[in-house]
Amino acid sequence: GSETGVALEASEKIVVSALCRGVSDVQWLPMDECPVERWSSLGCPLILTCSTTGQGEFPETAKNTWEVLRMSDA
Repeated sequence: GSETGVALEASEKIVVSALCRGVSDVQWLPMDECPVERWSSLGCPLILTCSTTGQGEFPETAKNTWEVLRMSDA
């Protein structure tokens, strides 16, 4: 989840690091493009990066994910 690019840059570094270490099956997506409901069936590690904007608002690319997590009983 990135609005100003901070989390985007951090996630890019994680992807490059994984690729350099031989991880070949890497998907790099905006947070809301991988629904929470799918997380448990991915069969691989999931790394999320997010930075808030302004007064602690979630970036547009993470708002749906945050709402699902906030309303979850888990």
